[in-house]
Amino acid sequence: MQAYAMHYLSRHIHIGSGLAALARYASFTILMFLMAGCGSSLQLTSGWKNSDIKIDGIDSEWHDVMTYARSSDASVGIKNDGDNIYVCFTTSNRQTQLQMLAFGFTTWFSPEGKKEKTFGIHFPIGGQLQALRLLSREGASEELQQLIRASQRDLEVVGPTEANRRRIMDQEAAGIKARLGYSQESLVYELEVPLRKTAEHPFAIEAADSQTISVGFETGEISATAGGQSSPSALSAPSRGGRGGRSRGGASSAAAGAGSGRLEPLRLWTTVQLTSGAAPVMK
Repeated sequence: MQAYAMHYLSRHIHIGSGLAALARYASFTILMFLMAGCGSSLQLTSGWKNSDIKIDGIDSEWHDVMTYARSSDASVGIKNDGDNIYVCFTTSNRQTQLQMLAFGFTTWFSPEGKKEKTFGIHFPIGGQLQALRLLSREGASEELQQLIRASQRDLEVVGPTEANRRRIMDQEAAGIKARLGYSQESLVYELEVPLRKTAEHPFAIEAADSQTISVGFETGEISATAGGQSSPSALSAPSRGGRGGRSRGGASSAAAGAGSGRLEPLRLWTTVQLTSGAAPVMK
């Protein structure tokens, strides 16, 4: 790509004059910038957890490490210590918020640093289909708060296949903690997961601090073949009305009633360099 850029510049920038050459250069620079951004994944460095992180759906401990992902209209922060990884995901995008509540949200961890769905936490599980009715409404923050509270009861540990799925009622029993919060029109998602398995923590990423891993985020989609139930890899929501102007019942009807057409799921992968030990304090 760089060689092509130099070839282009050597042939075109010197010909023409004044504004014409400048315009060509500016257009090419913008094109190269856009091409460089296509297909790239978010690169993050985990911050060392040097103070307590309370998994409570409040992002006050995260402002120093949050990175905005423009393609997903969301911000992500990662921290770790020697035992756990801590994740914060925030979005003020209303469609993403409501999809998380209606269809569920899964954070995937791939200890090999590849975009593979090796081990994941499904939280919230979804099923709050009333959220779809809020897509076309302004405000309704109190209704949204009620849906968030109803989504906090349990979570699922998921693997590469449906056979590797287990629901955990007491989130803290296996060392996994997850919580949603809502403040100033932003949905805050916090997650804590053990890095390694122990007798007390049978579910873990199986990664070491200082390791490079991949962390993926995705909303579920309506499954038209699973009785309206959503899953991390289900089918997409049908467009409004469907063939003949009718939509099938349950979740599909809710999606159609929202008038939003096809709801595009969120898909975001990040490459994360975990940190080993606290960084030295600058004096």
